[in-house]
Amino acid sequence: MKPPSVSMWLFFALPIIVILGITYQIFQKQPSTVSGKVAIGIFLTVTLLASIGMIGLYEGGYNHLLKNILYYGGMSQNALKQFFPPPTYEMPNDFWFEFSGILQFFTGIYAIFSLKTFRRLRRRQKELETSFR
Repeated sequence: MKPPSVSMWLFFALPIIVILGITYQIFQKQPSTVSGKVAIGIFLTVTLLASIGMIGLYEGGYNHLLKNILYYGGMSQNALKQFFPPPTYEMPNDFWFEFSGILQFFTGIYAIFSLKTFRRLRRRQKELETSFR
């Protein structure tokens, strides 16, 4: 897969970063209000779909990690072309490109654990709030 162009980064990644930043700030300032709850819902949805699903699992996991495992594991070129058809995908030929792509998978895994921690902390916070009422 060819490296994304700057315009693709601006078109896709920048809006996600902006949405995550704004919604998290709203949630931080007013977590118990309706706008805070809507903001954290948007934040969690975008994180699950974009950061974990599209970037972590699909881009990092499928496009890089799985492709490298199959390629270096000795899968036939014909079979590889079935899973990773050209010209959309290229077989590994650039260490840093593949390495940075594989790191996206682990970033997605980290995001999963971060969301689980966030959920656990929010649950504990709600329990504390209700116990003081």
